Amino acid sequence: MEPSSLDFQSDDELLGFFRKKKTEISCINQPHIFLSQLRDHDLVQEDVYKKVNRMKSQQQRERMLYQILDRLETDQPHRIRTFWECVFKPHILQRYPELSSLRDSLMEGQNVEMERESMVENTRANSRARREETVEESQPHPSTQHTPCQRRSQTRSQSSQESTSATLINPGSSIQEGGMREIQPGPSTQRTPVQRRPQRQPHTESNRSPSQNVESDAFWKKRFLPVNCGNEEGILDKYRLAKGQDCIRIRGNWVSPSKFEKCGGRASSRKWKESIRCKNITLQQLIQEGHLEYSAQKRRICPSRGPTMDSYSGEESDAESMDERESNDDVGMSASEDNCLSVTCGSASGTLHKDRFAREDRGRCIQTGNKWLTPEDFRKESTPVNFRSVKNIIMCQGVSLSSLIEQGILKRHSLLCECDRCTGETQQDQGNDDFCFICADGGELVCCDQCPRAFHPTCHLPEVEDSMLNYEEIWVCTYCLLKEQSMSTGHMSLSQAQGCCISDYMLHCQYLLMNVYKADKQHSIAAVFSTNPCNIKDYEKVIKRPMWLNKIAENLQFEKYSSVGQFASDIKLIFDNCSIFNKGKEIEKKGDQLYTLFKNEFKKLFNIQE
Repeated sequence: MEPSSLDFQSDDELLGFFRKKKTEISCINQPHIFLSQLRDHDLVQEDVYKKVNRMKSQQQRERMLYQILDRLETDQPHRIRTFWECVFKPHILQRYPELSSLRDSLMEGQNVEMERESMVENTRANSRARREETVEESQPHPSTQHTPCQRRSQTRSQSSQESTSATLINPGSSIQEGGMREIQPGPSTQRTPVQRRPQRQPHTESNRSPSQNVESDAFWKKRFLPVNCGNEEGILDKYRLAKGQDCIRIRGNWVSPSKFEKCGGRASSRKWKESIRCKNITLQQLIQEGHLEYSAQKRRICPSRGPTMDSYSGEESDAESMDERESNDDVGMSASEDNCLSVTCGSASGTLHKDRFAREDRGRCIQTGNKWLTPEDFRKESTPVNFRSVKNIIMCQGVSLSSLIEQGILKRHSLLCECDRCTGETQQDQGNDDFCFICADGGELVCCDQCPRAFHPTCHLPEVEDSMLNYEEIWVCTYCLLKEQSMSTGHMSLSQAQGCCISDYMLHCQYLLMNVYKADKQHSIAAVFSTNPCNIKDYEKVIKRPMWLNKIAENLQFEKYSSVGQFASDIKLIFDNCSIFNKGKEIEKKGDQLYTLFKNEFKKLFNIQE
């Protein structure tokens, strides 16, 4: 399957093109075959089809045909892609040269956009290179006199730089996974007489790579490649793959390799590099041969913004009562003081985050129950309504998105804006929260591939190591993993649950501990129960057996518990100690609240029957 002009166009782009060209389409000569094609695909009703065919006047036919197209745009905008797929069939194009011109125009527009993206990418790369050169030139030169420690440090730094340079310029290096180059051993600087330059081997069928046997080098240099997985076909964008973005286009949408693998019925393998093929060659082989590169890491950096109660959760938060207290008829005033706006579209509702908004179709700024959406995607998920501009149909307390933009509450990026949100470089990351689900702060976050949650590697249990984060496989958080598994085999008594072998219920214990961590870190200025309390004055004089959350996490990691009861006993010990040492203080109440939270979650998770 070769890329077509429709594969890279969104539904909105096709609708806009249709709106501009429907007058031109209505003027085609002898539209009988054209209308038959539309009727066969249920785009024109039978009675309308017959009525047009009975018309003898060319002007009447043109007027009626325009009305048909206008009604299609108004009543069935979701079927515009089907319309273009119908009229771009070879037998239709052969009959109507005007439609061939339209197809070429659509393709040319796509090529211009691709060239623009390429130019933007090159400009950014050059800008980054110039900035790096400027930084290097502005750095002071090291002194010629060093202490022994400084000399060792400088030697290591120079060795690292030389290694990096060799990686960049060594012609013997090869592209490895993650886009890194592996340095091949080069010849010694002192060669003996017997050392000779290896002769170049001619390309034969036996030593040619699989890709060379199938297609020429020019084919593999193309940005867009046809791919398939099972019966599913799509178009791979090499640039997007290298950046770690959703990179395969199917039915007008960009999806990740893992999701494309799932669409092809191979989700169980979770090895998309082996499941997805181009010209019957696996992506694994194309990566090894250097035809493809991909981003291996699933980390991203979000600015720290301090604790916040606005997180992805079905739980109630203090923000709700705050909204009730601060209800204000002046939307502009209340909105300007808060980063979040409650919005609706038809029957759908969500929360719009102002700092994520870019344009109607850019910036996943609206948070619903379990995902982040652009305003345009939010409109598509709402109850079907008359097709109108997104700016006029999404409402915030009776005020349209358009009005919020005019008031300056929302800042709309220009069409020429080249920030990450507008160019789509962070579209995949925008599907996850900007803050850690446990501590509600930003920084370096790891994003779950099945829910919007994001975590600091050390806030998640088990701790997320670098070896777990490669683009080859999806990473699923403990919350989603536990949801996929059976929560319980049946009703248990409390003693039965406590007697369970902890190796069989490790995921349950990690989930429970993260819930306590979350409550401890988000409901106070500083986490109280997470760290070692022994540095508190006179603590060890009163408490004989100190315990804290970080210690329990360490015990889980190193398998120091044999039963669930031992784990639960240490959790109870933390709050018993708190009650003894802080009798009558506010922190004692907080300890009681957290332990009640733990007990309720424990009973729910193990299906305890009183």
